[in-house]
Amino acid sequence: MNLKSRHLTARLAGIAMLIGTVCTAVCCCDVSDGDGMERDASIVENDEPPVFPAVPAEAKSVLEEQIADSTREFDGGVSVLDFGKDAYCHLVLTLKAEQEGKLEVLVGEVLKPDGRIEENPGGSRICYKETFTVKPGEADYLMKFPPHKNPYGGMSRPQTPEIAPFRYVEIRNPGGIEVAEVMRVAHFPEFDDDASKFECDIPELVNVWEFCKYSVKACVPFGLYIDGNRERMPYEADSYVTALSHFAVDANYAACRASIEWSLDNPTWPTEWRLLMPELVKVYLLYSGDFETVRGWYERLKPFLLSGSLDEHGFLTAKRLPQGVRDIVDWPEGERDGYEMKDVNFVPNAFRHLALLDMAYLAEQTGHADEAAQYRREAAALNICLHEFMFDGKFFVDSPGSKHHSVHSQMAAVCTGVAQESEKPAIAEFLKGKDMACSVYGAQYLLDACFELGLGEHAVELMTSDGLRGWRNMLRAGATVTMEAWDNSVKPNQDWNHSWSTAPANVVARRLFGIRPLAPGFAEFCVEPDPCLKNGFYRQPTPLGTIEVTVKNGTIRISHPRWLKQVRLSSDPIVQLMEEIKRQQQKH
Repeated sequence: MNLKSRHLTARLAGIAMLIGTVCTAVCCCDVSDGDGMERDASIVENDEPPVFPAVPAEAKSVLEEQIADSTREFDGGVSVLDFGKDAYCHLVLTLKAEQEGKLEVLVGEVLKPDGRIEENPGGSRICYKETFTVKPGEADYLMKFPPHKNPYGGMSRPQTPEIAPFRYVEIRNPGGIEVAEVMRVAHFPEFDDDASKFECDIPELVNVWEFCKYSVKACVPFGLYIDGNRERMPYEADSYVTALSHFAVDANYAACRASIEWSLDNPTWPTEWRLLMPELVKVYLLYSGDFETVRGWYERLKPFLLSGSLDEHGFLTAKRLPQGVRDIVDWPEGERDGYEMKDVNFVPNAFRHLALLDMAYLAEQTGHADEAAQYRREAAALNICLHEFMFDGKFFVDSPGSKHHSVHSQMAAVCTGVAQESEKPAIAEFLKGKDMACSVYGAQYLLDACFELGLGEHAVELMTSDGLRGWRNMLRAGATVTMEAWDNSVKPNQDWNHSWSTAPANVVARRLFGIRPLAPGFAEFCVEPDPCLKNGFYRQPTPLGTIEVTVKNGTIRISHPRWLKQVRLSSDPIVQLMEEIKRQQQKH
């Protein structure tokens, strides 16, 4: 097979005619990065507050023309092309023939052991096949994929013409046809590959981070965050993890804004995921600095607190949830670590505790100080009740009356601010002995909890594990974009393009290097590397430039734009509020 590359801009007009859209040229070149080590953190402070770039209401996409990295020839005129990584794409073939003939083409994500495309990959992995009738002469042929349909009848993102996620192309050519060129036209968000960079002396961790970084880029082809190719719709939990990872690797906030807008009008069924909306908006504000949009969202967030679904103790209860809404804890169901599900469950109520604190923060940022105080009082009162009914003196139980201690209850207690400092050492020992007893989505909270509890080394071990429940297992299976679950055996119907599995992309930045915004747009931020990090470099994008952190033998060097101010974390007033409420209860 003779494959030749043509300059991108010379081909875009013709490809646009085939796929019926506007193509944007993406020029890829190698850039030699400066080491970033010589610049000290600026000590210049501006009198004027920083002005953050406006976030577009719609996210733009770019089309990138790609040729295969390698080709493998088989008997019978069969060739398998490997494009290196999975992406949502069109496929265009330039074919020549002296007389009419037929040529069969397959695209897919999974290979058989013999190196051919697996035609029955199972679950939601894809394999599409088309037989082309090739006319005499030379022409470009666009492969037609079936229109996408959400199998559950919800929102979908069909394209015209349709695109599909694939890595491999198999061409079955009986002869008489010259395959002059095979081109993949990949759909990506606007994405600056050089905006972030991670180096450290643990190569396995760097590989996992790169894997997750690319997964974010590959999974946002439609202008908003989706849950994977099977449904192609935003779920709040998927958007939350994806946003954290996206913001850790690129300063492009438009897809998150579009996802929040959609979810505000189209909440999904899990209780906890609705309760994640205030946290998602808070994360968006802290990274983007987009006050104007968040002010418009504030009132629309209030129904996501589910305040009308509380029992006499102030707990969310399944008996009062809106129709169709139910607790999820983790997904799939087998990833719940034996959680004892009842009408009242610890995890969703812990998420509500976090949502109340987030609403308090957003109220302050949007000029509703009186409401902020009320949200904090509600959070403090809920915390007291959670301790009274679902804490046995050492660990948090799954529900009132339960004696079961799941990983999910412990990590939720830590990540939502329910657990007190005196309770954390026991929880730390518990989590250290349980390993990755949760889903790829739950891994976000487990890793965050581990770093919060001083288990940084354990968290790194989890991220670099070579076992079934780890990111290296996904790579070993042949995935180049993070899977929906740890393995096909864990979730047989899974797809191989799910950005809710990208926790390491953000955990490395936020926890290992400790780079986190403390004020909207990184106007104030902290850098608190975990003690387990001995040597490393991270480049964190922000709306106003990059923060670069170098750790070398215990010495930390930080460089950042002069408009941003590095500060240390302040204490959370929620503990004082809890004590005040307890005193008031004792008086009565």
